[in-house]
Amino acid sequence: MMNVLIISPGYPADMPEFTRGLAEVGARVFGIGDTPEAMLPRLVKRSLTGYLQVPSLWDEDAVILQVQAWKGMARLHRIECLWEPGMILAARLREAFGVPGLNVAQTLPFRDKECMKQALDAAGVRTPRHYKAETVAA
Repeated sequence: MMNVLIISPGYPADMPEFTRGLAEVGARVFGIGDTPEAMLPRLVKRSLTGYLQVPSLWDEDAVILQVQAWKGMARLHRIECLWEPGMILAARLREAFGVPGLNVAQTLPFRDKECMKQALDAAGVRTPRHYKAETVAA
């Protein structure tokens, strides 16, 4: 049986259906998020094997430690996040737990647009002239 960790299973709006779909095809779905479990959509609650509420999804180091300490956590086969702000956290969790999928370096071009354009330039895909602004004035 595949164990999947979903970051923020109740938000954004498509996540409850994704969580449900995983459970319906036989995955054991574990969720982590900063939403209290009682506030999760009913569909999500029915689809989860376990849920860990964390104070903040954006304190990545703390989330990794909390997931490591989670007593109800099984061996993970996949870690998923469909919400762009959580993609780096998902990559860091994959690295911490040795789970296949995009690592941080592979994920950065999806979150950092200048990094994305540099990757496209290196691959020979034309992009408009660009540079990374380091200050508000730039």
